Amino acid sequence: MTKKGLKEIGRELVRRADIDQVMRKEWADSGFKPARYDKAVDVRNTKYLKDVVSKYGWPYAKDFGRGAPKSAWLIAQHASSDRKFQWAVLRMLRKVPDSGVSLKLMATMEDKLRVSEGRKQKYGTQFHIDLKTQVLIVPPIVNKKALEKLRAQMHLRPFDVQLKRVQRSVSKMRTK
Repeated sequence: MTKKGLKEIGRELVRRADIDQVMRKEWADSGFKPARYDKAVDVRNTKYLKDVVSKYGWPYAKDFGRGAPKSAWLIAQHASSDRKFQWAVLRMLRKVPDSGVSLKLMATMEDKLRVSEGRKQKYGTQFHIDLKTQVLIVPPIVNKKALEKLRAQMHLRPFDVQLKRVQRSVSKMRTK
């Protein structure tokens, strides 16, 4: 594959991530009405990213363009129908120096996967909202005593600061 071809793939990853974010914003703005969530976006994006990763490996910025790694992470983060692939991406990111994906994003992906499997989260990055009551739920955390140290290692803000930010967002949802 030529350098130009890889850059085109990188631009396609960014385009797909942008579509993902527009769909999710419209879904959130609707009050998370199921009809506004387009699962087909995730399915198409997952298939595309799996093909890219299987053919070329992780889409590094130097080859695919600056926005490609974070866009690829976002697509993998939303590939909920394929946890095996999500775990494979996370393992790959942990091994890859300068993957273009921050430690914060890796922590977020790990917690999302753990919670989706019914396990306790490690870094306290996941928050759920009961859509009927709009009550904020914090899924259980493995080790609350070590939480701040683990969060600092992953460059995450203190848990209480993040919790307050999420609470403010939920509060704004209630006023819509």
